Amino acid sequence: MLRKLVQYKPEALEDARSLSLTVGLAGITGEFVLPEASIPKVPSTSVQHFVWIAGGIGVTPFLSMLSALSNSPTPRSPYDITLVVSTNEPDVMVSLLEAALGPEESWAELSIHIFTNAVLPLRESALTISRHRGRLRPSFFAERRHLFEQTNTEIYLCGPQSYEDYVLDSLSTFGIDRGSVHREGFAY
Repeated sequence: MLRKLVQYKPEALEDARSLSLTVGLAGITGEFVLPEASIPKVPSTSVQHFVWIAGGIGVTPFLSMLSALSNSPTPRSPYDITLVVSTNEPDVMVSLLEAALGPEESWAELSIHIFTNAVLPLRESALTISRHRGRLRPSFFAERRHLFEQTNTEIYLCGPQSYEDYVLDSLSTFGIDRGSVHREGFAY
């Protein structure tokens, strides 16, 4: 179709509304809302902790939130963020994270964990990243169980349905209710 447009109606490449094209969406759902960076949800003596878990392209909303925080006029965010990412392309992920964070990363405490089966080492980065070989395992959550037991921890999850189900099942072994996890969904 694109080749035909280029050949017969190249102006439609600039504005395709006249073609009345539609794309069917199976669903877009979710509850990702980043609280105001300047107003902590908990008393100022405490820090709000987020655990963000992303499978592949599920990192997209987290990149947006990191970018919003890094561009915030507030000098320091009241957040402590643990970002867990599963990816087949760790170098691409590092580049995306660097772009979202910009040159200054002092706005938040940020702990990045990348899970990958890729054998190549991560490229050089100013970010502090813990690389984990293989898939995300329940033992990762077990080792950080204290994070999930804090009353000021919120968990956000985005990724393919099978990934989300796996993570939710893993977290439920620690008594975390599936309904308490903020989720984004997309299907087409």
